[in-house]
Amino acid sequence: MFAAAAHAAAPVRVVDVLRQPAAYMDKRLVVSGVIGAVDIGYGGGTLCPLPAERAQLHAATSDHPICIDLRLREDLRKEMGIKTEKYRRAIVEITALYWHRCRVGVRDREPEVIREDCKDSGLNGYLGVESIVIRGYSSDRNITGLHPEPLDGSNEMVELSPQSKEGADIDKFVQTFLAAVRARDANALALLTPKETRGFARIGFTVPATRLYWYVLSPEMTITNADAGLPGTGYRVYGDTDSANLCFCRRHDCTRQWPLRVVDTYDINVASPTLCHTIGRIHGSWWLRD
Repeated sequence: MFAAAAHAAAPVRVVDVLRQPAAYMDKRLVVSGVIGAVDIGYGGGTLCPLPAERAQLHAATSDHPICIDLRLREDLRKEMGIKTEKYRRAIVEITALYWHRCRVGVRDREPEVIREDCKDSGLNGYLGVESIVIRGYSSDRNITGLHPEPLDGSNEMVELSPQSKEGADIDKFVQTFLAAVRARDANALALLTPKETRGFARIGFTVPATRLYWYVLSPEMTITNADAGLPGTGYRVYGDTDSANLCFCRRHDCTRQWPLRVVDTYDINVASPTLCHTIGRIHGSWWLRD
């Protein structure tokens, strides 16, 4: 009984850990916060304070971040890489072990490789993740607190009309794509990709454990709006004659919720009202380039 109590996970917030990191060292915790970055290539991402709690902390800078770095098991790392939109800006409870080798007065005694690592991550310690429970999603796109200024409007997108010369045959592509998605026809979807990647697509659209299947056919991410094939209200296209972002409305009404900037087409999660695909024109025809 005493052993079980000693290993029980203590419920805390990110702000609690940031205020007293030494108090939580080498403890098993259930930490509530919001996923601030999904970085599969390096460590796994970051866990940040909820937006309402940020006022309790110092202003975030690259030298003084307000998020805690995550370290993932291989299975979680793989899932997060495939299902990125499931975790992007997710409000979560993470069960994890906490350690911190980058504290002032500690890192100078560590091996050089650890001291170098502390320049880019670990300044607030690490959470060795055991499990992640998602409770919802945050609409705040500045979770990390590092970019409080408005995004530069210079990367605003230009809408491409399906009725224009530049957008010729886009509507035909859209209707074919939607019919394939609704029929869950992997072969028809593969035929919408360039020949050089079609073999990969034939596999990807049939195997649930792939990124292609997740983003196009999974219940969490698929297009559910019955009117998605209507230009202007069901779908919109942004780009030029050679490449474009094809964005669908997944809800009943996406008024004032369409992407405005290029970054909006990538900053999508499960709760987003729109979903965008990359398409390109090759030899006069439009192809899926996801």
